Amino acid sequence: MSIVCMCVLLHADVYDEDMLIQEGVIDSFGIHKSSPLRGLDSRLGEGLDYASLSKENLDDISNQNAAPMFSSALLPQQYILPEPLPDWIYATAIIEVHFNDGSMRRGFANMLKNGLYITSSEVVYSASLIPRRVYVKMQDSSAPEIICVAKLHLMAVDTQSGLALLENIASTDDYCNVVQKSYYHDRIQKRVTIDVFNKTPSINPNQNVLFPYVDKYYSFVPKTMQVGEVETYYDQASATYIKYGYQLKRDWYPNFAYGKGIFDTKGNFLGLISLTYHSYLPVLVKKEVVQDFLCSLDEKKVLQDGDIAKSCAALHKRQRFF
Repeated sequence: MSIVCMCVLLHADVYDEDMLIQEGVIDSFGIHKSSPLRGLDSRLGEGLDYASLSKENLDDISNQNAAPMFSSALLPQQYILPEPLPDWIYATAIIEVHFNDGSMRRGFANMLKNGLYITSSEVVYSASLIPRRVYVKMQDSSAPEIICVAKLHLMAVDTQSGLALLENIASTDDYCNVVQKSYYHDRIQKRVTIDVFNKTPSINPNQNVLFPYVDKYYSFVPKTMQVGEVETYYDQASATYIKYGYQLKRDWYPNFAYGKGIFDTKGNFLGLISLTYHSYLPVLVKKEVVQDFLCSLDEKKVLQDGDIAKSCAALHKRQRFF
């Protein structure tokens, strides 16, 4: 596992899912122009309607692809529901990364304890670009809208596993201006966090899972999909094939964005969407790869976090990848 440690300061407005695509920066599949996946749309075949990612067709996506678990007609004032949103919604984030050449990428991230965020390396890293600043937007249970809450620092990137770790370095107001930390910020950061070290068994191909989606009210809602077949790579040292994730079914691609966390129906974290050294297409990188990434950072003293160190030490059998 080859990890790049970042010591640079890395901003975001409220956007729905289709606005995660930036003209001239990210192509219609949500992939940065410098990515190995550039030109992917022509290779995936003609069955995929990339125009459905446009704002005009956002409602069609909700109806045709992965049906929301809650009514898409909900108004913001109706969010006090008899069946509340799952807890992981409040630990899901949109991050916006600004680079030194003026370009910008957006993707998803998942908030861990102590102000740490795990995401895809495709969102935050490019060998030819330097990330200047990163802002994060989240949703609180007291209001439905996604708002800017913090400025982040990029700590480490591993392009082989396709993962990156960031940390909170400052609180912001709704418009991403740095402010003093308040009770509101503290509530968001501590109320719900993602446990990537949960003991949930591995999932099976074609199993139903949940993922976050941004509706037209700029709020996160859960949607469902089925995972595809298992992804493997050949490990020369052990002369075996190692399972590291799952394929994404093509009918899910209109909901695509790097960094999205995937969860089971009980709210357990299963992994996130990224591109690894061994994958030609985006995949669901399973949680054991995330665990190995974090534990490697702990071993190298890049990350000094007591909770993660304790979780790594408690692993019955740590799996190592890449």
